[in-house]
Amino acid sequence: MFKKVLIVLMIGIFLLGMATKAEVENVKEEVEKEKVAEDTETVEVDTEKGYKIQVSGEGGRGDEKEIEFISPEGNVVKTIPYGTGQRKLDFRISPASNFVVNTRVEDLKDEEVKEIREQMKLSSGKVDRLNLAYINKTGKEEWVKEFIVEGIGSETFPSYGIEFSKDGSRIVFYKNHKLGYSSYRCDITVLDTLGREIVSHSVNNMIEGGLQIAPDGKIVGAPIYKDSGKHFIFIDVETEETKISKAEGGGWEAWFSLLSQFPTKEGYRNLRSKYIDLWWEKGGVEGNNVLPFNEIPSDIYNLIGQEK
Repeated sequence: MFKKVLIVLMIGIFLLGMATKAEVENVKEEVEKEKVAEDTETVEVDTEKGYKIQVSGEGGRGDEKEIEFISPEGNVVKTIPYGTGQRKLDFRISPASNFVVNTRVEDLKDEEVKEIREQMKLSSGKVDRLNLAYINKTGKEEWVKEFIVEGIGSETFPSYGIEFSKDGSRIVFYKNHKLGYSSYRCDITVLDTLGREIVSHSVNNMIEGGLQIAPDGKIVGAPIYKDSGKHFIFIDVETEETKISKAEGGGWEAWFSLLSQFPTKEGYRNLRSKYIDLWWEKGGVEGNNVLPFNEIPSDIYNLIGQEK
């Protein structure tokens, strides 16, 4: 009897050891995968080191320009037609000159449009597929994101817009959708340079332009237009917290900036991280307040300091 118990115990210890060994091997495998991923990312960064992006010559009126990708040795390794006027919207260089974004719009077939409209509960009208392509400093297209966009039917109400943070770390993209006769929805997406979606937020209003992203990519802001008038939407990119503030009323209106510069002892510097510069005007009198994200009121009139 004792021998049977001993044999069972030994088998159990052996199996436990095997299991432990397997777990150790699994952990080692995961660590190796992470190391490879880190090494790969480092290689990509090193690959871009020394490269730069520039637009060729000033050129005369109507002349074609090109986006040039320059190697560390000073050679042009790739060129992209830049164009003039509206064609500039096809290719855009980040303010930090560390990447280029190409927005390619594809026509969809009628049956695809019908299916998409039913799924997204959109009203009738033109629907296209927009491919947002990221091109690194060497001229290599690294990733593409697909978005469904539509023509709102008025130049006043753009279908979509794109902006970059000044430090070149974030891309923010918005698209308006028409849900009915006077009903809209706006989708806001923030991406990093690896194509990862950091924030995705929808609001049942529309953006008419004026989308901004802070220089460090930590706050996104835009004017939105609700039935009750103009409002601002602010999104904390790190926490995804959202604030909506009333921005106009009887005899007053407000504006904001995430890109302002204000005086310091050393001169002028960009707005601090997660601070918003709010401006307002009432009866010909103007004022402004620089507030942190968490102190933005739901009604900006509260900052004016007068009785309604």
